[in-house]
Amino acid sequence: MWFKLFLLLCALCCVQSQWERDWVEPSPPSIANVWLTTVDQQNLLAEQQPINFNNGTSSNKVTIVVDETTTYQQIDGFGASFVQGSAAISHQTMSSSQLDQLISSLFSYENGIGISFLRQSLGATDITQPSVGEYTYDDVSGDTSLQHFSIAIDLQDIIPVLKLVASMNPRAKFMGTPWSPPIWMKNNDYYSAGTLESQYYATYAQYFIDFLKAYEAQGIYIYALTPQNEPLNSNTGMPTMDFPDNDEADFINVLGPALQSAGYITKILCWDHNWDVPDYPTYVLQNAKQWTYSAAWHGYAGNATSQTDVHDAFVAAGEDIETYFTEHSGGTWEAPPPNFDAYFGITIKDVITTSRNWAKTYVRWAMAMQEVDSNGDVTYIPNLGTGASCQTCRGIVNVNKDGSFTPNPDYYAIGQFSKFVLPNSYRIFSNSYDAQSVESAAYINPDGTKSLILYNGGNTVTVDVVYGNAVATYTMPAHSGATLVWNGTQSNGYKKTIDDVVEGSNEFEIDFSGSWQHCTNCDYNNEGYYNQSVSSSTNGGDKATITFQSGGIRVYAVIGSGQGIATFQLDNGIAHQVDLYDPVNQGNMMIYATGPVSPGQTHTVTITVTGQKRLTSSSNLVTIDRVDFLPLAVDDSVKGSSSLQWNYNGNWGHCTGSATCGNYFQNGFWLESNSWSDNSGDTASLQFTGTGVLLYGVVGPPHGIAEVSVDGGNTQQVDFYRPYSTGNVLLYEMTGLSSGQHTLTVKVTGNQNPSASSNFVNIDRADVLQDEN
Repeated sequence: MWFKLFLLLCALCCVQSQWERDWVEPSPPSIANVWLTTVDQQNLLAEQQPINFNNGTSSNKVTIVVDETTTYQQIDGFGASFVQGSAAISHQTMSSSQLDQLISSLFSYENGIGISFLRQSLGATDITQPSVGEYTYDDVSGDTSLQHFSIAIDLQDIIPVLKLVASMNPRAKFMGTPWSPPIWMKNNDYYSAGTLESQYYATYAQYFIDFLKAYEAQGIYIYALTPQNEPLNSNTGMPTMDFPDNDEADFINVLGPALQSAGYITKILCWDHNWDVPDYPTYVLQNAKQWTYSAAWHGYAGNATSQTDVHDAFVAAGEDIETYFTEHSGGTWEAPPPNFDAYFGITIKDVITTSRNWAKTYVRWAMAMQEVDSNGDVTYIPNLGTGASCQTCRGIVNVNKDGSFTPNPDYYAIGQFSKFVLPNSYRIFSNSYDAQSVESAAYINPDGTKSLILYNGGNTVTVDVVYGNAVATYTMPAHSGATLVWNGTQSNGYKKTIDDVVEGSNEFEIDFSGSWQHCTNCDYNNEGYYNQSVSSSTNGGDKATITFQSGGIRVYAVIGSGQGIATFQLDNGIAHQVDLYDPVNQGNMMIYATGPVSPGQTHTVTITVTGQKRLTSSSNLVTIDRVDFLPLAVDDSVKGSSSLQWNYNGNWGHCTGSATCGNYFQNGFWLESNSWSDNSGDTASLQFTGTGVLLYGVVGPPHGIAEVSVDGGNTQQVDFYRPYSTGNVLLYEMTGLSSGQHTLTVKVTGNQNPSASSNFVNIDRADVLQDEN
């Protein structure tokens, strides 16, 4: 009904209005709401008194700077796995009301922690009841036609639980991963080890398609697949398979076309194993790039920086990839149970670290287990009962023998994120300290609210949160986690906004092709459309192209129960899927952001209607509500004498990445670089065409004073000293310039604040409010 009325309204409307496109002033926040977890368990995701934002600067040694103008990866969700054993211990032990309470506690945003991503197995894992044993969906030898394909075992416990999940949190996404293919497809005819024989690649691809169809028939939409769990794990005693990188790439090159031919846009993620072998996903992403642009990681060996290393290597080569973190279990190996402090701290740091290394998801292993304490020797059931199966893996919750459940520390650690960081949000800039101090990750939700997650691994500490020219102060108890949530835009959050009805092929316009419908004055049911207008299409292949030379764009849409899936492609990069479905119809919601782009170049974002949708959506409608253009950002590393290049004179130093930037790197240099000098008289200048410029620098104890001016006019003394160290700090702003060419000049004075230990001047970037073409 909603969709039919929507199309009727669109048909009655016209496209005549041109909307204001001036740089929009910010709206600073007044308060931040706070939720806290403490290791004494007196606060367990407990809401605290709000804290105030006040205008000013921070003089605190522990300061977290949040910058919403710098975006990184889009977030799909946080969660765990309801595999056979985990689903069975819940479904079989609990009464109907107890199970409903568990699902609400895990998946409801209002009454629980809003888990939104589940990784499900195709067949058995080590967390499978011994009475069920090892199985796949077709254990009839030689059944190449897959006539005996069946998810009958899943229908007993997994599917009933997943249906409750989908009902409780319609935003939740599901991915699928096999631990082993049918054993008759392997060269050893065994559930453990062996490898997939190439003669069965096409059959195995159809096996995945049959899985998607079977789950769809039960109302479960599978968003993504990986070809194999832990492809270099060939342990015996549980389902495993050795799948070398060249074999996985070859198989993906069969699976991808098969999915496409069957009408699926299901994502294929490669690897799905530990951080310590980054060459594996690199090989697959290079050799199956037509069908996969995503790598999935586990955290049992290596370091999370491998995620960034692989990501950055592809970006440096002019390509783009997506990063997923898909498994890490807690267990008794971390510390003897019970140990709330250790388990909570390890988990929340894990989420922060993986997210700061480009992960779109964070997925724990088992959702629910049952703890067995035998004279202090703690194990968890169910599992296959073999030596290879994990008998010490902890779930998000413990299901007790009486059907009640007890949340584990992992529950609260993940909840600090999942309850407040919604699907389709973006990670934004925040600096972070080491494990003995305060670590952070920050996000902007589709509705514009900001969520900052903090973990204090040391003693009680007072933290200043800097957001533009606003500062909020919060005292964190020792070994605690906190989430701060606020509205508003920061003082340096300039943007130029156009409405969806501003059509054309020039910059600050939208070029529609196909059968798009446009309407004005049509905000159905007061859902908050920007300027009461929206553009929409259900026709697969329709496109909307946005051309720009600004520092990036953000696209806003009407999301709702009748919306489908679109792809967003920056220049010639990968086409990122974005699902506009939401159980609540809302306009003016951010669904896509480019992140930083190369200055001085023309870029395009192409939005394509796929014609597809998730099962719970009533239609495949794709909408555009507004577009924001961000100031053009020029990183310090862009050097030269032309416009939009930094011209350094003197003895400036430059670094990029942790290898050359050292310990300061973790505190957040913009684009992982900065340039510095302590030599009096050294200058750095930037020519630009526009009406304003903002200078960002790296601040800290060893930093001094610079003279900053535009066009040789009034000189301003800018102090780069702060008691804390971080990059990406706004230090100088000049707006209201006449349209045309100007020059920003930064001069090292050699002087310093009495509190400073040296006189370094460090440049991180400049933002230009450019002229409209």
